[in-house]
Amino acid sequence: MLSGTIPPSIYNITAIVTLELGINQIQGSIPSDLGNAFPSLEDFSIMENEFTGSIPLSISNATNLVSFNVGDNNLTGQVPNLRKLHNLMDFSIALNHLGTGNQGDLSFVSDLINATRSWISPSL
Repeated sequence: MLSGTIPPSIYNITAIVTLELGINQIQGSIPSDLGNAFPSLEDFSIMENEFTGSIPLSISNATNLVSFNVGDNNLTGQVPNLRKLHNLMDFSIALNHLGTGNQGDLSFVSDLINATRSWISPSL
């Protein structure tokens, strides 16, 4: 039941591999330089919080990213380019306010083709 904002000093810990802050009441936005601040980042989860703003463009620089879960927040804007995220296996953006309602909102899906470690589970 953490609340408030993430202290900016956490972004000075460049060796972070996993940052999981899900299921809290944390507010604020995802820093624009997230993908540059954590070059070794593999797991990023802020699901079920109160984050606003957009998914930063710099996320494409987090090339070690395996899991990215920002579901159930108040994020807006377009999903950025994901072409460099070849290790991505878990990706969740559900329950946000992403996109504009126009053609092209789902163009990021074709970027996931490069996620060579991902797999698709068949529907039962």
